[in-house]
Amino acid sequence: ISKTGDTCYNWNIVKPLLVYKLERVLDDFMETVTENGDVSAPTPSEFQSTKERLSGLLNGFYRAPFTVQRLLELLLEPNKHYRKFDKYARGLEKVLSVVTTVDPFPKKSPSTLLPNTVLNGNGLMRTVSDDFGKKAETTDERRNGE
Repeated sequence: ISKTGDTCYNWNIVKPLLVYKLERVLDDFMETVTENGDVSAPTPSEFQSTKERLSGLLNGFYRAPFTVQRLLELLLEPNKHYRKFDKYARGLEKVLSVVTTVDPFPKKSPSTLLPNTVLNGNGLMRTVSDDFGKKAETTDERRNGE
């Protein structure tokens, strides 16, 4: 998901893993800023409140937010762009404060389809006839993302 943005995994399975990862990353980030003596580090109660708010925002999605790829980037490399906890928390909050979700299926393009298959507008794949004129064999299958 973090590399392609494809949400081809069941969100009900992925979401608890992301909440867990979010909480661990926040704990680690807080530990780092505290050890470094950062005067802008939140108090323990402010930290707990922020952690609960961000976890609640993530838990509130019934499908993956359209910002899921950016969320994963922030969780995988929290110190890449942020050094201060408050700025990192605001970055996460911004990513989690969206209301739009994405289709639970991967983005298919003609280059990623199997040979002799097409993807119609309903998300169904169908095998088409080959160059030898054989009868088309229909293998319509709904991609199962749930």
